Amino acid sequence: MMKLNKRALCAFHFLCAIAGGFLASSSQAQGLPASIFTEALTNGESTEPLPDDKNFGPLIKALKNKTGNTGPIVVKAMRIMKFEQQSNCGRIVFMIMQPASKTGWNDLGGQLNICEDGGPPLRMCKSHPGALYPFNTKCPDGTQSTDTAEVELAIKKALSTGGLSYEQVRAKVFKNTPPQDPKSKEGASK
Repeated sequence: MMKLNKRALCAFHFLCAIAGGFLASSSQAQGLPASIFTEALTNGESTEPLPDDKNFGPLIKALKNKTGNTGPIVVKAMRIMKFEQQSNCGRIVFMIMQPASKTGWNDLGGQLNICEDGGPPLRMCKSHPGALYPFNTKCPDGTQSTDTAEVELAIKKALSTGGLSYEQVRAKVFKNTPPQDPKSKEGASK
């Protein structure tokens, strides 16, 4: 992986957070539209310029310096598959790239499961076969809901080709995120 300054590395970790499922289902999170992922799911692919703001500006500068090209840095997302059980959901792959230099950075991308509403696919409860439940909810019997068979298979396939699990992405993000002052508003945990 290329060497990036601390601010650029933080921007990269934000992208990992998106891939790890931290993206809120709002239409915009930290300047990057959620719609790029839902558009890719619906239309097959989508491309958006990476916002040149305080979150991504240092990353954009580092990538342009690396290529020696001033062309825009974009996020390209493409649908890998749509799920059969939840046809409004599927798996997408995304990558940071610079079309002008024909450069893409595999280490600045990933895969995720997403539905047309921007949220993750519904889950199942072994105690209630056939019923689907929102992500992170408890089943009626008190157990945690789990991924459906087709979602689990998509995740296993991604992991077998070198992808990172949600837990691995989360661990990397929090391991490399500098601690914040607990007295500041930005440092307050949710």
